Amino acid sequence: YRAVNKTILINVGLALGGLAVSIGSGFVFHTSIAGLITGFSLIIIRLVVDVRLNLRTVPMELAFFNTYTELRESPCSLFREAAIAELQSVASYFKELKNGTLPIESQNKVFDLLKLLFCSLASVKEVRATSYGEVAEWRDWWGKEYLDLHKIAKKRGVKIERIFILPSETSAGDAADVMRLSAEYGVVKYSFRSKISPSDFENSNNCMIFYSKDHLPLYSLQAKHREDGTFKSAVIHNDLFHIKPVIDSYSHIDAVSIEFRG
Repeated sequence: YRAVNKTILINVGLALGGLAVSIGSGFVFHTSIAGLITGFSLIIIRLVVDVRLNLRTVPMELAFFNTYTELRESPCSLFREAAIAELQSVASYFKELKNGTLPIESQNKVFDLLKLLFCSLASVKEVRATSYGEVAEWRDWWGKEYLDLHKIAKKRGVKIERIFILPSETSAGDAADVMRLSAEYGVVKYSFRSKISPSDFENSNNCMIFYSKDHLPLYSLQAKHREDGTFKSAVIHNDLFHIKPVIDSYSHIDAVSIEFRG
């Protein structure tokens, strides 16, 4: 990677140097030829940068399409139809990504994406979240691994705030150990289901909002659970149209929350 990046810098530097010479020639000689040279220089710079920056992805994409073409022409009808169906699924997935939606059907996939958001993406500097009906998850492998992400995020300066939505006022003691663990890595609050409107609960009962250092919303994550509390699905959005309702409902829930002092 260092070698590729060095090559990119060298080529961009040479291209920019050529552009400077061309522009200088235009000023000195005032000729149309110099203007053409300048125009071609701009085109060349764009091509050089595009080719170099995509150097690592093009082979993978070409390999994908070459493999698909081979399968598409395969005499094996079962594998051929399977390849066509899979490509249609990938095309649909990419379309959703383009429209600002990242659907997730696996809890392991959620964890992989949360690892990126908490530990790797430099743009994420603040996380606000709610939890409802997940107390059991916090006590198993998920909770331990999840808290490890919080630990890493805290070390790199990410602020974390979480509101636990409890089913009733008598259940606060049952979740105290989980809230205490979470409080080691950020601000923890709690509220009760009865104090939250149905619309706000629907929008933000298990959500996360990721902000930049300037407090600009970057992503929202909403998780759905089955009646027994197990994970069902999740979705991440990166457009304000989907994120704003989550932020608004989170603010309403926050207004009826109490800070945990345990």
